[in-house]
Amino acid sequence: MSDAEFRKQLLDGAQMVSLLLVFLSVLFGLKFTPISQLMAEEVPDTVKRDARASLRKRIREAYVTHLLPVFAPALILAAILAPPALRIIGSARFPASAYDLMETLFVLVELAIVATLIWCIFAAARLKAKSDKAR
Repeated sequence: MSDAEFRKQLLDGAQMVSLLLVFLSVLFGLKFTPISQLMAEEVPDTVKRDARASLRKRIREAYVTHLLPVFAPALILAAILAPPALRIIGSARFPASAYDLMETLFVLVELAIVATLIWCIFAAARLKAKSDKAR
């Protein structure tokens, strides 16, 4: 595939996923605060069984209502954008005269999506540890 065809494919792909990127950004902004608050919450004493059970229930609900809605679209977008991003990285030209802002921004968007995925995995692991501690 020539550079012109790849650039057209890159522009078409960016237009196609731009709405999904906006959706993911808004969704992440809405879900970040409840997940962060739940991660920061202290585990009740072992004497307070009802409070511990309530915490475990809220953590289970957070997986479905907060983490999964962010993780699924981020995973889909990462899978869609990975092949062109890897091609850009593989054919990177380092002299300043060959710098292409469009390709650089495309790779940065892919890295931001991957960072969102990593955050979701980290949050899920922290919540799992908190749930195990609340048993």
